[in-house]
Amino acid sequence: CTWFDNPLKGLDWMRQGNIPDLIISDIRMPEMRGDEFLAYLKLNELFKQIPVVMLSSEDSTSERIRLLEEGAEDYIVKPFNPLELKIRIKKIID
Repeated sequence: CTWFDNPLKGLDWMRQGNIPDLIISDIRMPEMRGDEFLAYLKLNELFKQIPVVMLSSEDSTSERIRLLEEGAEDYIVKPFNPLELKIRIKKIID
């Protein structure tokens, strides 16, 4: 598990050849919003196959649908149960 405090640092790490099995991204982050991060990943040939789980404190049906349509594998509302997150991740990467 590798963690970054903003998506630009994560992208730099990935551009160095590190390809994660899955990305968990918040919607509200410094320097780049989560939806912008997701769009960048899905438009990039190297990264578009990486499953992305979005986390948000926004329990908006329209936001959830939009991000799922844009390529997010899942959308989880905060606060969340860590066991639920673990199960959802396991279902995606197994």
